[in-house]
Amino acid sequence: MPSTLWRPVALVLLALILIPFRLEAQGVVREPVPHSSLISGGPLSLLNGWFHAEYETKLSETFTVGGRGGWLDLDDTDYTGIGAILRYYHQGAALTGFYVGGRGGLYSVKKGDDSQVTVGLGLDVGYGWLLGPSDAFFIGLGIGGTGLFGLDMEGAKSFIPAIRLLDIGIAF
Repeated sequence: MPSTLWRPVALVLLALILIPFRLEAQGVVREPVPHSSLISGGPLSLLNGWFHAEYETKLSETFTVGGRGGWLDLDDTDYTGIGAILRYYHQGAALTGFYVGGRGGLYSVKKGDDSQVTVGLGLDVGYGWLLGPSDAFFIGLGIGGTGLFGLDMEGAKSFIPAIRLLDIGIAF
């Protein structure tokens, strides 16, 4: 995605995330969902040369843990990562609604003939919906970022965006 489009996309995603948060901040508690796990990914992001997939499972009605993997092509640099996620759903219905979370993992960064493996830590916020007769079809939006530590490669960025743009998945 051209660098001039990051700001408008980020603002739209932020608005889509904060509007439901404002509604849920009124003290609404959701009914817990009947599923314990979720697999999702962002197929539309393939059009921009990046992709991610996630697995998330409940620890409780407010916390989930999981794993993620993906790749991103940004300014002629390839970032490939695998790691863990931890998310908090304040409304008490893990896997659906507003969440804030953390992420960490290993990243392989390649630019031309140079390559390096580094550790990344980040944060994200998002909103997910479980739809359909059995609340098993997932649609999600989110935004965040990951900082890469010890990256020593000319032209490579030490902060990479994490965007969940119309993720789809299945809860089970």
